[in-house]
Amino acid sequence: MTPAPSFDPRRISRPDPKLQTYYLLVALAGGPFYPIVVLPLLFKYHTLEYRFDDAGMSMSWGVLFRRESCLTYRRSEDIHVSRNFLQRWLGLATVSVQTASGAATPEMMVEGILEAEELRDYLYQQMR
Repeated sequence: MTPAPSFDPRRISRPDPKLQTYYLLVALAGGPFYPIVVLPLLFKYHTLEYRFDDAGMSMSWGVLFRRESCLTYRRSEDIHVSRNFLQRWLGLATVSVQTASGAATPEMMVEGILEAEELRDYLYQQMR
């Protein structure tokens, strides 16, 4: 499979604005803990940045404690696209990239993506 010719992952630098709506709905599910849950999610949304280049991809976020994750395409082992009910309703997806680090959790999770299948195909092409 080759990605669509019009898809360029370098255009993806921020999550789609629908991710903010998703975070607000998730925080509402927290009931009385809404203020405690919504603030970290909104800070993450407003600071979340992605970068895709020829060597690999990186993701950074955070206000007080800045987190950055860099991953070369060669280290990628498996790529998953996941959507829960709310994400499907909003048209969003999460692309999880796993490496051979031995951890049960993905090394990187690209959230708030509309073109998830195209990104997954691009990443599979780059890791080969």
